[in-house]
Amino acid sequence: MSQLDSPTKPMYLHTIWGRRPMNTMQRLLALLIPWAETKLLNFIKKYEVRYRDFWDDGLRLTVPLGNKTPLRALADLATLMEIEGLDKDWEFVSYVLTDTPDEFDPVTCVRD
Repeated sequence: MSQLDSPTKPMYLHTIWGRRPMNTMQRLLALLIPWAETKLLNFIKKYEVRYRDFWDDGLRLTVPLGNKTPLRALADLATLMEIEGLDKDWEFVSYVLTDTPDEFDPVTCVRD
């Protein structure tokens, strides 16, 4: 169920992050030494964030809402990413609220 037709309170926040633009030298160096991916994997293990999809220039992370509002959960996730230095490699694109961690409909993405 998507956030638009769900009768219950959403339980999960799916966030879409895009890779920050890099110059040619940075892209070549990233192919040899994948620092951004290493930092991301360490972040996922440390904070137990659900890692969903990864593609060339983006990724999807899922976090449970618990008792937080969606914007508070998003702010907390962004703060943790900044603390770990991931804000230099990834930037926020959009989010989706769902009832289960596995469902995701990109059509209902909220873009900020």
